[in-house]
Amino acid sequence: MLVLTHKDSGAVVHTAPDDTPAAFGADGLMIGDTLFPWATPDAAVLHRDAPDPDVPLTGDTLYDGAVWSLRVEGLPTLRLRRVAEVERLKADKLAVGVVHNGHRFRLTAQDRTDIGGGVARAALALQGAADWPDNRVWIDADNALMPVPTAQAMVAFGLAVDAAYEAIVLRARQHKDALLSVGLVSVPAVRDYDIAAGW
Repeated sequence: MLVLTHKDSGAVVHTAPDDTPAAFGADGLMIGDTLFPWATPDAAVLHRDAPDPDVPLTGDTLYDGAVWSLRVEGLPTLRLRRVAEVERLKADKLAVGVVHNGHRFRLTAQDRTDIGGGVARAALALQGAADWPDNRVWIDADNALMPVPTAQAMVAFGLAVDAAYEAIVLRARQHKDALLSVGLVSVPAVRDYDIAAGW
């Protein structure tokens, strides 16, 4: 629960659920739909009574020179925000891609579809059902050409892309599972969990 107190006296003025939005602005402190004009950052303290009453804030405190902006999150909301951060990190990793034979290839859905088509043709070539020109090339993420002279080379390329994609997706899943697990039971634990580890 969020608890608003007078900084000097410590008297409790207002309480609200953990995930109630709160913001210090030019007119005072807004908690949900309730405005407290007297509650400037110098006059008021906003904290939780559980599980960490000594931690005044769980979100970010920003100051632009005129207005204090406070993001206060409960544990469920914080978990979802951190999971969204993992998803963005996964998307970044897929966009950067994988290096194969000295060339970088993105791992977006379209790129994987295109490469999968090349692997399918290579499989047909290996069965004698399609040709495979020895001057075949593949355009990498930096617009350079990677030679793919044999069907076997194309299959190897496809396997490398698949392995890199699987590793990124599984690592993201592990991080999301950790953030949602019963093992992380406090706001600081979820807030401080390192989503950048192990990629």
